[in-house]
Amino acid sequence: MVSRLEQGVESTLREVEGIYKRLRTEYEKNKSQGLDLYRFIVDRRDYGKTVQNVFHLSFLLKDGKAACHCDADHQPVIVPLDSQSAEGTARKTEFVFCLSYLEWQEILKLLDEEDGRQGSS
Repeated sequence: MVSRLEQGVESTLREVEGIYKRLRTEYEKNKSQGLDLYRFIVDRRDYGKTVQNVFHLSFLLKDGKAACHCDADHQPVIVPLDSQSAEGTARKTEFVFCLSYLEWQEILKLLDEEDGRQGSS
């Protein structure tokens, strides 16, 4: 019999794998350019889902399957790492990310404004 804890761990592992596949797919579509961290993690309809995305992404960063850095504009971007990179990385990364409900709403506004500017170009 599988315990609730084991079911929870299995569910989390599936979600982490799903976000990793999404990261790789979007990265390839973006011509191997880093992805805007906020656009990747933010669910525009659901704050709770955004928090879950941050949680699952933290596993990828910790395990060396993804990296986060700032681009030339000092904006955070996320990139997937292949298994060879992950195995060759000696140092592990910790990901600390605080996001209140109000901050999430502000990010939504900023993303909407940015989308509006891109649409008018």
